[in-house]
Amino acid sequence: MAVEMWIAEGVEVNGRRRWMAWGLAAILFGQGCGGPAQPDVVLITIDTLRADRLGCYGYAPAQTPTIDAWAAGGTRFENGVTCIPRTTQAVATLFTGRYPAQHGVREIGEYLTLEETTWAKVFSAAGYATCGISANQVAGSFQGLHQGFDAFMDASDLRGKYPQLAEDGGLDLGFAEAVTLEGLAWLDQADGGPRFLWLHYIDPHFPYRPPPEYRPGVDPSGLEFFEESEGFSARSATISFDLNGRSSEVRDVMSELYDAEIRYVDAMLARLSE
Repeated sequence: MAVEMWIAEGVEVNGRRRWMAWGLAAILFGQGCGGPAQPDVVLITIDTLRADRLGCYGYAPAQTPTIDAWAAGGTRFENGVTCIPRTTQAVATLFTGRYPAQHGVREIGEYLTLEETTWAKVFSAAGYATCGISANQVAGSFQGLHQGFDAFMDASDLRGKYPQLAEDGGLDLGFAEAVTLEGLAWLDQADGGPRFLWLHYIDPHFPYRPPPEYRPGVDPSGLEFFEESEGFSARSATISFDLNGRSSEVRDVMSELYDAEIRYVDAMLARLSE
């Protein structure tokens, strides 16, 4: 999960200009400059999103108009490197500005101690209302990443509120939409004071199961493969993922499904600036 860029831009969200910063793979933080003394800040992190699958990085098949527009109007960095390609540790570093050896989160799913200073705590101390919404089960309150947020929802909370978040690929509402709906609902409660909102999208993380309307023409054999792989008992992760070579046979389908999930996330991000 390597990061190659982040973008910061001032955009209109629900009638108010907010500084939005988003980073690939959840390891970078950015805040717009030149705005009001205490601008609203929205940090968007997208799990396992490759820069070379975006139109703003020259990927011709991309259908990412929202991200591409933000890149064109903001600041785009091409050479960012994660501290570690694991979600919990990388997000802990994102929020603290410290390496895993310093903040103590060395393994996936470990807890960030309460003694650490996080961005949410800093914003809160500066008078900001704070909210975090994370769709990744290893980047939430169970890992201590809720610290400093006045309101927080993790993957378990989202599943509890949105029973439509199915696991069978036939979902009529996906995590990206749920995260967006909750983020907009929180922003709608704005009372005039500055706000810090973190939105962490799990899409396009494996398994690739975008809502049906975002994968027209994709061979369904790819979904069948994923369903089979999840129930496959193997002695090593390599064998489990490859299913003795079968994953190579559906590589193109997996690639199309991955792109479809990115299209889905991009469409949800468009809602933030409607």
